[in-house]
Order: sequence, then structure tokens, then C-alpha cells
Amino acid sequence: MLSELSIENLLLIAAARIEFDSGFNAFTGETGAGKSLLLDAIEFLLGARGDATMIRAGSEQAEVSARFILHDKELVASFTRDLGIAFDEDGSGVSELVVSRAIPKTGRSRAHANGRPIALPALKELGERLLDIHGQNENQSLLRAPTRLEILDRFAEADAERNAVRTAHRAALDAAARLNELRRAARDRAGRQDLMRFQLEELDGARLDQLDPAELENELKLLRGAEKIREAALAAGALLDGEDADGAAQFLSRALRALAAAGDAGPDAQSLADRIEEMLADVSDAAREAGALAEKARSDPERLAELEDAFAHLRTLQRKHARSFAELKAMRDTLRGELSGLDQLDTRTEECERDLARAIESLKSACAALTRKRKSGARELEKKVNAELKGMGLNQASLRIELTPNVGRVSGAPAAAEPRGAGVPPASLSVGRLSEPSKFDLSANADGLKGRSTFDPDDAESHALDLLPAHLKSSGAEGAELLFTANPDLPPKPLRECASGGEIARVMLALKGVLARAGGADRLPVVVFDEVDSGVGGRLGSVLGKKLRDLAAVRQVICVTHQPQLASCAQRQFKVSKKQSGKLTTVTVEKLEGAQRIDELALMLRGAEASAHTREEAAAMLKAAQ
Repeated sequence: MLSELSIENLLLIAAARIEFDSGFNAFTGETGAGKSLLLDAIEFLLGARGDATMIRAGSEQAEVSARFILHDKELVASFTRDLGIAFDEDGSGVSELVVSRAIPKTGRSRAHANGRPIALPALKELGERLLDIHGQNENQSLLRAPTRLEILDRFAEADAERNAVRTAHRAALDAAARLNELRRAARDRAGRQDLMRFQLEELDGARLDQLDPAELENELKLLRGAEKIREAALAAGALLDGEDADGAAQFLSRALRALAAAGDAGPDAQSLADRIEEMLADVSDAAREAGALAEKARSDPERLAELEDAFAHLRTLQRKHARSFAELKAMRDTLRGELSGLDQLDTRTEECERDLARAIESLKSACAALTRKRKSGARELEKKVNAELKGMGLNQASLRIELTPNVGRVSGAPAAAEPRGAGVPPASLSVGRLSEPSKFDLSANADGLKGRSTFDPDDAESHALDLLPAHLKSSGAEGAELLFTANPDLPPKPLRECASGGEIARVMLALKGVLARAGGADRLPVVVFDEVDSGVGGRLGSVLGKKLRDLAAVRQVICVTHQPQLASCAQRQFKVSKKQSGKLTTVTVEKLEGAQRIDELALMLRGAEASAHTREEAAAMLKAAQ
């Protein structure tokens, strides 16, 4: 519910703070008193266009704020999920939402929801989910195509069927995206296969699995300087442990014998002898390694040429592909896998085409089940609304809910991405006359990705839609239109095109009442009516007042009215007045209680000629209505 509304320096309102009742709230006042300014303030707060001309003369900025008390947990969760609005959780199950918007003389307007900035598109969406205005400005939720479908589905208890359609549509879209990618790969396959095979032959020719770059480089060094290395190794071996007496090993052996000749010379001499033995062992090992190196460093021109070619080929591949040895091996393995996949592409494409055909059949079946539920629900809703209209002074009026098949795309035209939760534009076929869609051509629009060498995920869904029957959307196979006629001699037309503001308001009141009684099919917490009493007399005003009071049992109702009979049914009444002070005009809003309310109702009944008898009549009317 809308708990409180504060307005500062907006148009003719200097300051107003209005505390609403959770049920039926009525705003009354003389014609031209400024009652419509309250609706202007609410619409501005919730995203309507505003500029500096709305600022009251002599003020620097205008500001409107409101506090909403929300009991619908799912609605609150959607605000957080879809609009990023944060709520304080206190465990009570009741959430508070504070919305404010200010517009300065210079600069752009600023809006906040629960203390955080909120963008104008999000603010508008928030307003559409919070509040429904019925009157001159045609801001009614039921005049918006997506809302009509959602409400009809709730009334028809078709949530399960609607969710099944969404799931089936998502599955078909995913299958179409996979098929599009395979077809794109098939178009590029010939050129890609030639290039990939050439690259793989190059890498296989390098025999990467048989190579160790470090060992290859070491062997090349040995073969390139084989003679010099052999001579140096032999010389080193001879110096370490040669056959003559000039080798290091021989000198160390003589040193050991000299120490041994001294006999038991104590621990220091023994320690020295141990060190010399270790040195002798190391020298002997080094001599053997020198001999092995000399043996390895033998000239082999054929082996050298083979290794030079392998080394040059490896370096060429590394420079060409800008990859390390390990990355070249990974590239080779990737190429093998991709070539194998391309070789199986035709088979995979055929399998995916079958998958898509099955997914589309499932989508058709889900849409057909939803359509059946909608037809039944539309007939029942029509019957109940038309019964309500007869009690509102629209005895000859008739409302028809017409299901309209979604329109397919023109051949060759690109698919437009379907907005989330979007409805469909109305066509002109009534319930029971849904046309049979054209046969689905699986090969249609196959060139949607022509020329692309890489897959673009941002365009995937748009291109995938090209492969689905255009009339089957995530919202089903049809839209819903409200057709109305106030005269049985005239054919029904779309409600928004042929009905007056008062007629629309009364149709909406009838719909709201029926939907609210149908387990909350319409979940908007606040309903605002302007001109609902347009062109009606006192007796009918009383009827409308009782209808509004009944609706207020399940939805908060705010109504601007000229009818005392209607106003007397409200749980809370406010008077809007206009005062002149010099050249400055001010609009004020006053809550009426007790005698003040009776005086206002008497004034509405007889105007300036209201008498004591009129006050008695007003008091009796108020008592009877309450």
C-alpha cells in the first residue's frame, strides 16, 4: 500500500503530506481545485517526464517522495532481482519502500529507492509494478499487451502451462543456437580443413614427441666441435690419470704413501689422509668422465646434418607460430581434435537438426496447451466482467477478450530479439479462430551467420530465433486484446481506441474487481481511479462507490471524484482546495474528519445552497455507506 505521500514545491503545491488508509481513499474538491495535481505528483515520482517548469514559482527545486508498505514477498523479491533495490529484513514479512524524486531548476532530476539512486527506466518499471492509474492519461496496466497476457494466465490458473512454454522455448532456442554454430562451422570447413591439415603436417613432420630441445642442443654442440672436444677430453683424462707418472692421480697416490710412511702420526695426519683419498676418488671419476666424453665426441657428419635440420625446423615453427616447444605440442593436439570434429560435422549437424525439430514440436505442444487454457479463461473472464459492467451504468456495453496469433516475420527479414517478459502486438482474430501457422522450414535463414569466422555469443540468440517459428514466443503463440463497444449496434474495437476516460475507468474497475476476487490474478498493490464517475448520476455513483469499497478489501484504492455518493463510501476522504494570495496560487490537501467530512459531502450535494437539512442528508448518506 501507499502509506504516505509528500510533495514540496511542485506546480501549485507548496507542501503537502498525505497519510493514506490501506483501503479506499477519496479526493474531492471543486472543479479546478487541483485534484489532478496529486496524480501528476504520483506519476512524476514514478518516472513520468518532468522538467523545471514543474517547480513552484520562487523555489529552487521540486521534490516528491512516497513510502510504500509491501506484504507481497514475491513482488519484493522481484524488485531486488530485477531492479537492484535493497530492502531491510526484520523477519516480519513486511517490507518498506521509500521512493523519492527531485528536480532542480538547473540540471537533471534525481531519483532514489530506499536511499540508493535509481535510473529513470527502472523507476518507470517500478511504478508499473506498484501502482495502476485509470483515467485520462491511459497509464493502465491492462492496456499494456504483456500485462494482459500475464493477468489472463493467472486468472485462467495457467502458470504451469506458461512456465512449460518458457522452458520449451528456451530449450528450442538453445538447440537452434547449437545448430547455427554447426552450420557456421560447415560453411568455413573447407578452407579451415586445408589450413589445419597443412599446419598439422608441419607439426607432425617435426616429430615433436621424439624431441627434447635441451638434449638436441647439447648433442649439436658435441657434433659441431667433435674433434676439438675429443682432443681436449683425452688431454684432460691423461692429466688426471694418465699412464705416465705425471697425472694428478699418481701425485695423490704418492702423497698418501708419504703420509703412510710416517706411521701413527695422530688425528690431524689421519684427517689429511682421508681428504687425499677423497680427492683421489674424485680425480679418478673425472678421468673416467673425460674418457666417456672423448668417446662420445666422435665426428658423425650424417648425424650432425640430421640434427641441424631438426633444430632448424623446430626454430622455424616456433617463430612462425610464436609458440614455445610445449605450446607447439598443445597446438598439434588441438588441431588433431578439431580436424576429427570437422570430419564428424555432417553427422553432428544432422543430429542437431533432429534435436531442434523435436524441441520445436515440444514448444508447439506446450503453446497449444497454454492456448486452450487461455481460451477457457478468456470466456470466463468476459462473462464476469460484462456482468459487472451492467451494474455500473453500462447496460449496453460489452467487453470481449480476443486472442490474437503472433505475427510471423516477413520472409528474409531478420528476427528481432524478444524482450524478456514481453507480450505480443494485437492482431484481429477472436477466440476460437486461431490460424494454423505455416510449416517450419529447418533450412530457412541458414545464411544468418554467413561470413563469420568466429562465434559471437552476443548475436547467438538473435540468430537462433531465425530458426524458430516466429509465432511461437516465450509468452506463447498469441497475444490478448481487450475489445469494447458501448453500443450493441457498433462492432467492438480495441478498448483504448473507442472508449472515453470514464468508460475505460469503469471497465478497469470491473476487471480489477473480478481479478482481485480470482485469487489475486492482478497483483498490483495500489489502484488509482480518475474520472471513474464521469457522466454518472447519484444512484450510479453509490453503486460505483460500493464497487470501489469492495475492491479496497483486497487492494488499496485511491479515487478522485466529484460524486458525494461515491466519496461517502471511502474509508478516508481528503479535500483539495485552491487559495489565492496576491499573485500566488496555492493548492492544499486536507484530511476530513467528523463534521468537516459531512460539510464537504453537503457542499458536494447542494453546493453553496447547502442547508442544515442537506447536512443531515450528508450525514445519513455517510452513515449508510460506512
